[in-house]
Parts: sequence; C-alpha cells; structure tokens
Amino acid sequence: MTDLFLILTPFLVLAVIALLGFIGCDRVLGLAPVSAVSAVSRVFQQSANLAAGAGPFTATYTSPAGESGLIVIVSLHWGGSGGATPKITVNNNPPQPIESDTFNPQTVAHFFANQLGAGQIDVSVALTSGSNTAWDYCITIYKNADQTSSPFNSPLARQGTAQGTIPDAANQISFTSSNDNLIYAVAMSQLAGSMLGGNLSAGTDFAAVASPSSYFLVEEQTVDGMTTEPVIPSASVSGGTRWYFFATEIKHA
Repeated sequence: MTDLFLILTPFLVLAVIALLGFIGCDRVLGLAPVSAVSAVSRVFQQSANLAAGAGPFTATYTSPAGESGLIVIVSLHWGGSGGATPKITVNNNPPQPIESDTFNPQTVAHFFANQLGAGQIDVSVALTSGSNTAWDYCITIYKNADQTSSPFNSPLARQGTAQGTIPDAANQISFTSSNDNLIYAVAMSQLAGSMLGGNLSAGTDFAAVASPSSYFLVEEQTVDGMTTEPVIPSASVSGGTRWYFFATEIKHA
C-alpha cells in the first residue's frame, strides 16, 4: 500500500498545482463571479406609457416559497401643472415616498414598500385626475432587500441640459457601494419648449429594466466584487435638450 502511495504522489501533486492555476482566472479572463444568493435581484417588472387617463393600472406578483426580503418600487412622471397627484397602493396601503421632483412641466416621484411578507403582492398605480400630458410609470419588485425603514443609500436627483452622458460631470452622482447591493436609476428627457422627447439608453455597466417611452428609462446594476468603485450611475441621451436623473442604492438584507 505504501509503495502505491509513493508511486501516485507525483500525480497528486501535479493535480493540486493544476487546480491552483485556476485561482484568479475570473479576473484574468474577465469573468464575473457568481452572484451571492443574498444579492438584491429583480423578480418582477411592469411599465406603461399612457397618453391620457388617470388609471388605476394594477399589477400582481405572488412570491414562491422561500423568497424573502421583497421590496416594491414605483417610479412615475405625470403632467404636474394639471393638479393631478399620485394615488398608489401596495396591498391596499400607501407606499412610502423616496423622492419627488419637479421637471417642469412634469413631476417625477418614486415610492417604495417593504416588510410585505410572503404571498401575493397587489400594486395599483393611478392619478387623482387625468394628467394634462402623457405619463409613464414603472413597478419593480426586488428580493433580498433590506427590510428596515431605511432600505436605501443616498437617494439623489440631478437635472441638466447637456446631451451625451447624463448626469454630466458637473452634476455627477456616485456611490461607494457594498457587494450584493443594487443601484436603481431613472432618467427622463425633454425637447425644446419642455415637451417630452429624446432618446435614452442605459449607461455603462447598467441594464435597462423598462423603457415604456423613448424619454423615460429605468435601469439597474448589481454590485459585486468586479464592480468598479465608486459606482457612477449614468444614462445616455440624444435628441433631447433637458434631462432629469435619479439614482439610489438598494441595500441587501
């Protein structure tokens, strides 16, 4: 038995050396590491562009067994000068506001609800009266999100007039992030005369979540060990003369 072990020892050593050779290959080859099961990740999305009307527009999501840490985010814009205000519920309860901004003549607002428990989630998005311009909304649901009353890091909004990368350097938003968090961002654009228009596309390292119109974009980026810090959320705009940009980081549970 000892003789067999001595004979096989060189082969075992070579096998160990070969395995050690794979250490660091993810960085050398540019491979992304496998996301941790605790990372914030999207499980549902619904959006729409609406020419008129006040809603309500509804969405339903039923979480499978074992899914936890759910958070609902609703972002929308509407004609703010017409007197309409958002009328949103999550499981028949009003969500919490994250941010509300005037992007004249539009208003942009973002809401969230967490601590929802297992089972069915019902979301209703409406306005108290018809918007006097076209309007858009986006509902997203994420799992593995922080369930405290402050599940976000530094919600920030910017506005500007430059085309190309937005926000521009003078209005840049950045986050020093943590693994398994998720950056959520929303962009809007207008034409001359404050009319809705322009073409938006997701920024570098971001993935588009929803683009119900060319001038309203929701995007996201999962943070992992390969993410360059700080994270600088951005989008691209062409054909527009004004832009609005909002970004926040969803903390993992």
